[in-house]
Amino acid sequence: MSSTPILARYLLSYTLFRWECNMRSATVLGFVGAGGIGTQLMISMKLFMYQEVSTLIMAIFLLVVAVEMIGQYLRTHILGDPGQVKQPCRLLSE
Repeated sequence: MSSTPILARYLLSYTLFRWECNMRSATVLGFVGAGGIGTQLMISMKLFMYQEVSTLIMAIFLLVVAVEMIGQYLRTHILGDPGQVKQPCRLLSE
């Protein structure tokens, strides 16, 4: 039971990392034909609907930024300060 808080931190950190990676790769996969917003982007480009293309690119950009901000907020408030430098091990520093 005492290892649960430690494991929860690693699980949350890995989950956030995979969530961010999946949000980025979903656009690429959709662009090559797997569906989703990437497919809509590809169709709009083929039909020369550049106003819709620019709107989709802005939406993708804002979605990625939102995911980054949410992930950073959760890392900072739940996992602690990510920029915090830990003291090196004495065996390695001697």
